[in-house]
Amino acid sequence: MTNTVVQTFLDLAKIDSPSGNEEAVAAYIINFLKNYGTESIKDKYGNVVSRIYGDGEPIVITGHMDTVEPGRNIKPVIEDGIIKSDGTTILGADNKAWLAAMLETLRLCSGQKGVRNVDLVFTRQEEEGNGGSSHLDLRLLRGKRGFSCDDGSPLGAIFVKSPFYIKIDISVIGKSAHSAEPEKASNALKAAAEAIHVLPLGDIGYKTIRNIGIMNSGQGRNTIPGQVNLVAEIRSFSKDYLNYATAEMINTFREITEKHKCTIRKKVELENPGFEVDLSDSTLSEAKMAMTTLGITPRLEETYGCFDANYFNGRGLHIINMSDGSVDSHTTLERIAICDLEKLQKLTETLMTVS
Repeated sequence: MTNTVVQTFLDLAKIDSPSGNEEAVAAYIINFLKNYGTESIKDKYGNVVSRIYGDGEPIVITGHMDTVEPGRNIKPVIEDGIIKSDGTTILGADNKAWLAAMLETLRLCSGQKGVRNVDLVFTRQEEEGNGGSSHLDLRLLRGKRGFSCDDGSPLGAIFVKSPFYIKIDISVIGKSAHSAEPEKASNALKAAAEAIHVLPLGDIGYKTIRNIGIMNSGQGRNTIPGQVNLVAEIRSFSKDYLNYATAEMINTFREITEKHKCTIRKKVELENPGFEVDLSDSTLSEAKMAMTTLGITPRLEETYGCFDANYFNGRGLHIINMSDGSVDSHTTLERIAICDLEKLQKLTETLMTVS
């Protein structure tokens, strides 16, 4: 017989909820909470917020409802104690394993003594710019600090450092012409290629990563491209070096494209603020103690990943983010062991009850 946290996870995984389309999973969560006597509300952005009334200082437990693509018509499969998809989609353990742990803990603790005052927060669009955490009305929350588990790695990781993250869109604008008449063109592709060749990418030092993820251009085999569009990002633990690396990228493209009689158009957006947790932080200590109690060895880690915790911490809501026990997130190989899902639920229960 499938235990309840596994069944709840399977139910959630089967609900389509790619970023921007979380309505069905939000309805499932609201109905689940109502069945166990806990009312919830949606804020103006569509985040779901609920309160558990108990003892002591209120804390926040938060997870996100959306998934990446391919995340529609997910068919979970259980083999040898492992939950995975049928191989055509992601599984959605990011972040539905944690959501299942949150809901199952609520079910187990409903009406019991020793439960803390808890604000449950279920956000939208974490996978696309952390839209839910950046728009959440924090006045709905009693708690000023709390926990999330939003990283696909073995249980025990606690993330004490996460980078500032900038999105950069650059268009190189030239002049197209027939390939038989190159003298009439300003070749935007050639200009962009030279700029990319000159610009350092990957790990560029000073704990900073720069990447160009998408480049597209051209209208036909026999046409010289008059425009190239690039989608890039920079992640850095230093805001000053983030700004330097951004300026270096833009100036490199501008200087090189001018030599090819091209211009650039740019859009720069800080998507995530960075955070660093003081190692003497009391909320960090709670997370470590909860893990230790369950026989999980805490690992303090720095990560180049970004989470809702980035925005929450930047807005004054102190969130400690931890791993969820799944592996190969955002791929069709994503999976989680049932024993790790059960441990994740016990971790949630430990955090939500009075020590």
